[in-house]
Amino acid sequence: MTTAWWETRWLLSATAWTIAGVGALAFLWAMCRDRSRGRTRCPKCWYDLVGLVKPETPAPWPITCPECGMKIEHERQTRRTRRHWRLAAISLAMMLAAYPIAHIADAREYGPQRLLPLWLQAVAWPVGELDGDRFANPRVGTRIGTGFGLDIIEQIKAEAPDAWYARHFARRIARSLRFTNPEMSARVLDFGHLWPTLRRGAPWYTEAQARAEEKLQGGPKRGQGRPFWRTKREWIAYETESFGYMLRASVAKSVKGDNGEQNYLVIGSSIVVAASDLRLEFFDKYHKVIERVIARGPGAREDFSLRDGRVMVFRNTSDAADYGDMASLDLDSIFPITRIDGSTEVGCLRDGSNSVTCVTANPIVQRLFDAHLIGVRARYAVKQAAEAPRPHDK
Repeated sequence: MTTAWWETRWLLSATAWTIAGVGALAFLWAMCRDRSRGRTRCPKCWYDLVGLVKPETPAPWPITCPECGMKIEHERQTRRTRRHWRLAAISLAMMLAAYPIAHIADAREYGPQRLLPLWLQAVAWPVGELDGDRFANPRVGTRIGTGFGLDIIEQIKAEAPDAWYARHFARRIARSLRFTNPEMSARVLDFGHLWPTLRRGAPWYTEAQARAEEKLQGGPKRGQGRPFWRTKREWIAYETESFGYMLRASVAKSVKGDNGEQNYLVIGSSIVVAASDLRLEFFDKYHKVIERVIARGPGAREDFSLRDGRVMVFRNTSDAADYGDMASLDLDSIFPITRIDGSTEVGCLRDGSNSVTCVTANPIVQRLFDAHLIGVRARYAVKQAAEAPRPHDK
């Protein structure tokens, strides 16, 4: 689609800011310009009452306006500011129109929902198109003029993963799925209340700091599969995605004899799951486990024995991770040492994020992982101590 000259983003943005500025000035003029400034005027027709109310002579109250006949009870009624409501309404309309004007180019590329603020899209935009394959494969239909709800999800992830309207939109998606496929149940698993506990005082990076750090490091570490996540928005989006993978993997290892359909979708700091009742029981179970492990702090763990002799262990590893780096790679290095007795099978399956790690393996490998984790924690403790500011540095 060819872009017209007037659809360039900088020109649309400049036009929108100009219209918004003019509208704001007009609104202030309409609401504040015509003040009393000591004059006595009729509050209805604004007739000058200087002949009836003189400063040197107390006027008898109430008085009647000779122009319109309004009965005025108190002097303070004659000191009101005259509001020009028609101009105020026009100026408000100008300010409201500035937002869609600034996003015309986005609307042509992604769809008409981009003409509205994100919170309004999440509250009011139809979500009925989120069903079937496009729910199971959220990459499909997000950039081709359909799947507007999926585009809203992408915006939430990029702009406000922990906002109230992100959680509201997740609940709307779940309700839509229940109507779309009555044979499946839907659930919203929210992690928004866990972020303060996980961070434990670790500082957030600003967008400018993140860009400066990536430039210093030569750009994102593409070979490691993901870029730096340094802002609160980026960190929450990554952690929620990781929790989703962990939940799916844990349920797949636990549910036997049920090959029913299972779909999930990450929306901000929430995960929408559509599955059979049996699978949802396990999703609920492991979601609560993750919450408990996080709430208990670093070092907390919960163990579950599986039928094949392996043990699934959820561990809080937030004290073994540098939030601005690829620290989880240290935990991934357990894989080369998990071959038991020369077996060709890998005895350890690890899922998780920088905050929670779930290891599914036999008890021997679990002990190996615990020993490895002690070493990782020790290294990060030394690193944090070395980076901590000293009194004479302040």
